[in-house]
Parts: sequence; C-alpha cells; structure tokens
Amino acid sequence: MLTIICVLVLTAITLLFCITTDITPTPIGEPLTDEEFIAQCDVPPEVALGVRKVLADALGLDESTIHPDHRLIEDLGAGE
Repeated sequence: MLTIICVLVLTAITLLFCITTDITPTPIGEPLTDEEFIAQCDVPPEVALGVRKVLADALGLDESTIHPDHRLIEDLGAGE
C-alpha cells in the first residue's frame, strides 16, 4: 500500500513538471531514451528518471515505454 501511495505522489509531482506542448499522450510501446525523457521534464534528471523507474517497477513495464505525458490509469494501466 505504501508503495502505491509513493508511486502516486511521485507521479503527481512529475506530471506537474513534465509538460509538453503536445497534449496527446504518446502510445505505449514507442521507446523514449533517457535523454529524450529528461528533455521533456522540468525537474532534475535524477528525479524524472527515479519516478520513471518506480513506475516501471510498480507497473511491470519497460522504462523506455513510459513517457512524461502518459496518464497513470488511461495510458499505463495502473489500477487494473
């Protein structure tokens, strides 16, 4: 339970700072390098990549398929 809460809090923080001009989420499966991911975020790289790793581990996804514009439930399948 604590893990889920931490993931949600970290995700909320990241989503507040990871703003792109394109409001359409990137489809799952299209890989994004760490450098590309960091370029889309307005937080320190270690924070952005740390949240990405926690989400990937918690949801059983490959880190490269998680993008800053993905929504937890609709795009990443959290809560299923």
